[in-house]
Amino acid sequence: MEVAFVPPQIDAPRRATVASVSLRGDGTATVFFDGVADAGAASRLAGCSCLVRRAEVADRLPLAAQAHPWLGWQMVDAQMGPVGQISDIQEGPAQSRLVVRTDAGREVLVPLVEEFIVGEDEGNGRLLVQLPAGLLDL
Repeated sequence: MEVAFVPPQIDAPRRATVASVSLRGDGTATVFFDGVADAGAASRLAGCSCLVRRAEVADRLPLAAQAHPWLGWQMVDAQMGPVGQISDIQEGPAQSRLVVRTDAGREVLVPLVEEFIVGEDEGNGRLLVQLPAGLLDL
């Protein structure tokens, strides 16, 4: 996977390919890049952000990051039919939620978990879901 370093640094590569990733116990990772030849070049890149093409990571992104195109779409449940319009995504430390405005004007929060999502109807702007009974009554 190719990354671009921003902001660009003098005497450091602007792009590199990920060679390996070593996960650490604290939730962070150490990333090694082909083209970053020595510790000096690595230290000049410290603090830079790494930009990656979305197409290269789309299948690895958390579900909340993939959900943004659903804003404004209609949520349709397999059993109940239309639920309402997706108006926002609330990202939380443990779980993200879709904020759905029902036709009655009520706001409901739907946990954003893969088990609830049946599919997408991109052409009609509909997110197809199968929600547990009683979820919308909370």
